[in-house]
Amino acid sequence: MVELIKMQNGYKIFFDGIEAGLIEYKDFWKSMPYLSLIKLLPGFRRKGIGKEAMRLFESEMKRAGNKAILLSTRVDEEAQFFYRKIGYRECGSLILEDTPLSQPMEMFFIKTL
Repeated sequence: MVELIKMQNGYKIFFDGIEAGLIEYKDFWKSMPYLSLIKLLPGFRRKGIGKEAMRLFESEMKRAGNKAILLSTRVDEEAQFFYRKIGYRECGSLILEDTPLSQPMEMFFIKTL
């Protein structure tokens, strides 16, 4: 059973009473949660725990009156496939080529609650 325990800017993820990971978020424009991190410990990955944790997180955000959740991932990371699978859609990108912060394109995703 997946359970979320509230922290200041996120949640600890527990699976069957064992700490399995972490969700962190920030208020974007003070009106929309921006998911900045979801991380599961290696032994808890690819078991549906992340999907269930995200479902619980989305429920909490909706209960708090939010209309959508925003998040991002780099195009070279596999996380984009997970987010698409659970209903997030692309809504923009950030390209930082030829800057001190140069990295692969950052894709933004949104999901209406």
